[in-house]
Amino acid sequence: MEKKMEKVLADREARWRLRLKEAALSRGCLITATLRIPFEYRTSRIFVRFMKKTCRFLCRELAMRKVCIDKKTWVMGNDGPALFLLVDKCPEYTKGLCVEFEEKTPYGKVLDLDIMDRNGMVVSREQLGLTARKCFICDNPAAVCSSRKMHSPEELAEALEKITGIRLCN
Repeated sequence: MEKKMEKVLADREARWRLRLKEAALSRGCLITATLRIPFEYRTSRIFVRFMKKTCRFLCRELAMRKVCIDKKTWVMGNDGPALFLLVDKCPEYTKGLCVEFEEKTPYGKVLDLDIMDRNGMVVSREQLGLTARKCFICDNPAAVCSSRKMHSPEELAEALEKITGIRLCN
């Protein structure tokens, strides 16, 4: 397991460097979409397909709001899939749209949408005066539940099944 974690961390670092490089090329900002689910599910074929389907929906939603996607880049690593979208709108406006998508669309709860400006600065919810993201099981901040491992694997699997419709257990 330690070797696997080393590969995951190396891929995360490589993805971060690629994000910085891509963001610098944008007319507006970079959206990075990743799965917000337990590690053991992220690289499964079914969740990679789920991610692609959800991101197609995200791209349609952005187009309906007149956000021009200049470039799409898929990255698949040991930490699961990621989609980079270079868009033409300002980071703050884009973050607001992404927060709305995360909170109001059927699958937004399991998608993490990060925004980076051309200078490599990440735009947070807090910068926009918004509350921290909530856990998809309870109303606590997601960061608290995740870091403290507040929910059992069974609770996580049950919540994921309910949100995604993907059967995880026999």
